[in-house]
Amino acid sequence: MNKMSDVASGGDEDKIDDDGDIPEPTEAMLRNAEVRWYKVQAETVIVDSAVLNWFKAQGADYQDRMNLVLRDYMLAVQSSK
Repeated sequence: MNKMSDVASGGDEDKIDDDGDIPEPTEAMLRNAEVRWYKVQAETVIVDSAVLNWFKAQGADYQDRMNLVLRDYMLAVQSSK
C-alpha cells in the first residue's frame, strides 16, 4: 500500500506505508473508531486457562478485548435490573 487511494479502494488500511507515513483516516475508519473514556486499573484476576489462551490467540490486544467483553456483560446485567 503506497497511497491513500489504496486504502479507499479496499487496501490494507491498518498498515503503515513503508516510508513511515501514516495515512489520513478514511470516513470508514472514523465511523468504526472506538473512543474509550473509562479509567483503567491494573489488577490481578484469575481466569480459566482455556479462556485466557483463546483471547491471547486473537491477537496482541487481548486484554482490551477481555475488558470489552466484561464491560458488555456488566452493562447487560445493569440494564436488566
